[in-house]
Amino acid sequence: MFFAMIFLTIKNISNSSGQLLLISILCLWPFFQGCKEHRVEPLQNIQFVEENIIDIARFELSTLELEATEESYLHGVSQFLNYGNLFFILDNVQSKKINIYDESGKYIKQLGSNGRGPGEYVQPWSISIDRNNHRIAVLDVGQNIVLYYDLDDFSFIRADHIPFNATKMEFLGKGNIGWYGSQTENAYILITDSLNNIIQELIPRNFNPGYIKGSATKNLSASDSMVLFYTPHSPILYDINADSAKLKHHVSFENFDFPSISELTNFKENNDDYINYIKENSYIQFCDFYDTPTNLYCNFFVDKKMYFGFYDKSNNRAIYHSKDKLMEFLKIPQFFNPVGVLKDFLICRINNVDVLKNYEAGAVHNKQIDKELRAIEEDSGFVMLLIKFND
Repeated sequence: MFFAMIFLTIKNISNSSGQLLLISILCLWPFFQGCKEHRVEPLQNIQFVEENIIDIARFELSTLELEATEESYLHGVSQFLNYGNLFFILDNVQSKKINIYDESGKYIKQLGSNGRGPGEYVQPWSISIDRNNHRIAVLDVGQNIVLYYDLDDFSFIRADHIPFNATKMEFLGKGNIGWYGSQTENAYILITDSLNNIIQELIPRNFNPGYIKGSATKNLSASDSMVLFYTPHSPILYDINADSAKLKHHVSFENFDFPSISELTNFKENNDDYINYIKENSYIQFCDFYDTPTNLYCNFFVDKKMYFGFYDKSNNRAIYHSKDKLMEFLKIPQFFNPVGVLKDFLICRINNVDVLKNYEAGAVHNKQIDKELRAIEEDSGFVMLLIKFND
C-alpha cells in the first residue's frame, strides 16, 4: 500500500524536483526502517539521593551460613557466584582456592586444587560461568591461564593459555569472551573468540590509573540481563555484547562527585599523587556496582567512609546511606564489602566476631536475622548477609 501511494503521488506531480524528492524518499525508505529497528536506546540517568532516615520496612534481610570443615577452611571471601542450586566461593587473597556449596550452605568440595599440574591453579583471581557450554572458568593470573571445569561433576576439562594479562572474563554471545584488566594502551575491554584470539577492542582507554582502590574483578560482571562494565573513576556503565559496548547508565550521587578524567590525567602525567588528590578533595575513590533483575546496588568510598546505594528499577528510585547508618538503623552487625548477588539480594560477609561481642554486650539485632545470628559460635563458618531493597 505504501509503495502504491508513493507511485501515484510521483505520477501526479509535474514538478521534476518534487518527483526527485519523492523518489529519494522511496529509495531511502529501507534505510530509515533499518534505523528504526536498530535505534540506540537513550542513556539512563540514575541519581542516588542521600536519605536522613532509613525506612527499615523497605529492606529485606536474610543470612546464609557456609559449612565449616577442616577441608573447607577459607581465610576470606573475594567472590560469590551462584549457578542453579550451587554456590562457588573464591578466596583469591590467602587461601587461593574455590569452594563449592549447595543452596543450604553445605560444603561439597573444592573446585580443582592448588598446584601447577593439570586442573590446578596458583593464583585464582576470578571465576565466571559459561552457561552455553555448562562449565565454570577459573582465571589463574599466576600461570596466565584459564581452567575449565564441568558444572555437573566438577571434573577438569582443559586449560587455555591467555596471550595477554587480564583480571576478569565474562562469556558473551556468538561464542565470544570479554576481558578486563588486559592493560592495553588503547582500550578497556578485549573481545576474543573461544580460543582467546583477539577480535576487537572496545571502549577507548581515556585514563590508565596504574593503581585502583577497590576490586579489579568487579568492573566486569554478568547478570541475568546483561554483562555490566564500568571504568575506574567514571560514572558511566556499559552493557557489553558479543561485538559492541552499549551505554547503559549514567550515575551520580548527591553531595559527592567523581574526579574528572582531565584532572587525573594531568596529575599522572606530572607524576603527582592523584590518589591523595582524590582523598583531599572528597572525591569518590572507587565505586562498585552489582546488577540484579529488580535492583542495581553499589558501594563507594569517600573520606575513609563506606556508602551503599540502592536503585529500584521498577520505580526509578535511587537512595544511598553510609554503612554506619545502615548498621545503626537496620540493627545489623559489622559486615565486609559486597562479594556478589543472589537473585535480587546483595551479598556481604558478616563479621562473626562482632556478632559474638554484640550479644555479650546485650545488643539487639534485626528480628529478620536475629535467630540465625544467635546461632553463631566461635567455630562457625562464614555467615553471608543478604540485603534486598524493596521501595
